[in-house]
Amino acid sequence: MDFLNPSKKRSKKIKLIVGYVLIAIAIALVTLILVFQSYGYDLDRKTGAIIQNGLLVVSSQPEPADVYLNGKQYKSQAGVRIGSPPTSLVLPSDIYKLELIRSGYHTWSKTISLAGGTIERVVYPFLFPTDLKAKVQKSYAAMPDFSTQSPDRHWLLVQQPGLLGVFDQYDANDSKKAPTIVTVPAEVFTASTSHQLTTIEWSTDNKHVLVRHNFAGGQEFVVIDRDTPASSYNVNKALKVAPTKVAMRDKHFDQLYVYDQTTKKLDFGDVRDSTVKPVLANVLDFKSHGGDQIVYASDELATAGKTRIMMKDDSGSYLLREVSVSPTYLLDMAQYSGHWYVAVGAVSESRVYVYKDPLAIIKTAGAKISPESVLRATNPGWIGFSANTQFVAIQGGSQVSLFDAENARTYKYDLKIALDPTAPNASWMDGDRLIFNSQGQMVVVDYDGLNIHTLVPNQPGLLPYFDREYKLMYNVAPAATGAALNRYNLVVGQNN
Repeated sequence: MDFLNPSKKRSKKIKLIVGYVLIAIAIALVTLILVFQSYGYDLDRKTGAIIQNGLLVVSSQPEPADVYLNGKQYKSQAGVRIGSPPTSLVLPSDIYKLELIRSGYHTWSKTISLAGGTIERVVYPFLFPTDLKAKVQKSYAAMPDFSTQSPDRHWLLVQQPGLLGVFDQYDANDSKKAPTIVTVPAEVFTASTSHQLTTIEWSTDNKHVLVRHNFAGGQEFVVIDRDTPASSYNVNKALKVAPTKVAMRDKHFDQLYVYDQTTKKLDFGDVRDSTVKPVLANVLDFKSHGGDQIVYASDELATAGKTRIMMKDDSGSYLLREVSVSPTYLLDMAQYSGHWYVAVGAVSESRVYVYKDPLAIIKTAGAKISPESVLRATNPGWIGFSANTQFVAIQGGSQVSLFDAENARTYKYDLKIALDPTAPNASWMDGDRLIFNSQGQMVVVDYDGLNIHTLVPNQPGLLPYFDREYKLMYNVAPAATGAALNRYNLVVGQNN
């Protein structure tokens, strides 16, 4: 019997061991292949060479688009266009010219450097129609002087020409709804022969908006209640102050920071009990965020020819840096991905310093702070964080300098466009695009200076507005009747 034969028994044992070894080798090879694949390594089927892939994640708005890489159309396995949700493309490491193309829209393009084993996310592209045709939402006999939109992009207020405190209120998400009339009591505003309203900020309740009212001989601040207009109030009268600048504390419409440039005092005003309490002295300018955080410029204890840029929270005030004395200062801050980013600078220096979590670092014993980035532009007149707070940009004329908090990257470019002198400052369209007014036209550009498009006529000083899904755009522009609130469909073939 075989099992009693020593020779056959030994042979069987050897075969069994060899089998186990081969299985172990196979498992090891499969594991090694999977590990290499996880790092992007693959085999080029044509040349047999080992290559390392990267992952390109692509999406487009407001509709899907065809993807072209270096001039050749990319075909997905499903044979569908790339759109939403984002689509992942496994590609050999290389430099690619990425184009998103769809009939009826401007082509979107960017050169992508895809390194092996990395992920490149390009999920922000927006394709604008090549032929934006205006549909008149409402005609006006004259040009409205003021318009504003709530933060949730739901409500749009347009001042009726020549009527201070009377506004048409539109539902930006339902273009078929007729506007309602919002009438603020006349006594809220000071009577005068000339008026100009400017939006300061909205409350997060999307009902209250703080505006500055410039009139012949002075200025005042008013909180408009679009939902209950009779509850609107005059800040100057309610708190018995004459401030140079007003800001909401933590976006509360009845809790305000009030600043007097003459006395250099920053106070806190509570409209609920009509009290005013001191906050800071020797303030040249300020920017608040939330309930207690304030970044401000101060001349107290400053070196000759310098201004101290300070930051305050509930535990005290801390020095960020000194900058040159300047007629104006650029100050802003926001939170992104759990970190605080603070941008400060002097217009006279033509630069802004961007810090990450400065207070957390300063409060660490012996720690010194260094900027994450230095943004430069000649005579910058505007600073602002994007809607998603990933980017902070400064702008001086057609020059833009921008910091990307997610990728710790700085961009600087010159659009070389002539800006309207009455509205020279940029604004953010959303989290990834900037809007400019150039020679009576609306110009939009990606954060990195690419994909610049001149879209439609636009009244300088009055921003274009969008519905919640960015499928409709509204703007005020000159018309044969005098002026009109126009509506544009951003989806080709859309009828609303």
